Amino acid sequence: MSEFEGWSSSQQENAGFKKFTASTSPSHLEGTRASDLISLFNWKSVQAWAELKLHEPHPEHQRALLQDIVQMCNGEPESLNAEWSEPPAPRPVLDWLLLSDEELLAQVRYSLHHPPRLEQDHLAVLPACAMVACREYHLPLAADVLRLMLYLNLQTPVVREVAEFLAFQQKPDGSCGFINPLKPTPFEAGQGFAEFHLPATHAIVRALQAHRAQHARTEDRPWTFELNT
Repeated sequence: MSEFEGWSSSQQENAGFKKFTASTSPSHLEGTRASDLISLFNWKSVQAWAELKLHEPHPEHQRALLQDIVQMCNGEPESLNAEWSEPPAPRPVLDWLLLSDEELLAQVRYSLHHPPRLEQDHLAVLPACAMVACREYHLPLAADVLRLMLYLNLQTPVVREVAEFLAFQQKPDGSCGFINPLKPTPFEAGQGFAEFHLPATHAIVRALQAHRAQHARTEDRPWTFELNT
């Protein structure tokens, strides 16, 4: 009997793609580069970008994200209680392979507050979801899956690879996220800051801060972020 027995063709395609991606992934994701296991992430630059944006008129929820970025760059805990709302029905971890990106994001954010119980056959699900999120360039999802893997202390090379991939998404102005000019954007003209760069930057800063904090607590650090001043 197929492991996808009873699933729709679209569900089979989605789950199969995620499993294939995880099983055939190279040691480094496309878009990352070897750097002696040290990734440069300019914390001062992203802090300056957020502080500059705070001088501009933005809605209160966007200002809260910007203030949170500044706070995290100063090494302080995030002030926001993460963005999550209880999903309509928390799903078993194995079902996550079937979910759309937005459904998966809701499950991951919920699980950061209500950690799932992981069995042995669950251990490949989170790395698979993280790798696919990177390949699909869904930066907030990749960042939040990374945070969940860190929180659950998953021992997998994918943790470092995803963190390195996210670190390389920083732009010269300090914000994160690159827009592909050859692909249509999922947001209207003029909405890049609100719909793409701000949520991506906040999610990446939060994930890299979690990664940095975890490895600061260990004596043998497999890699670290080096502050580029």
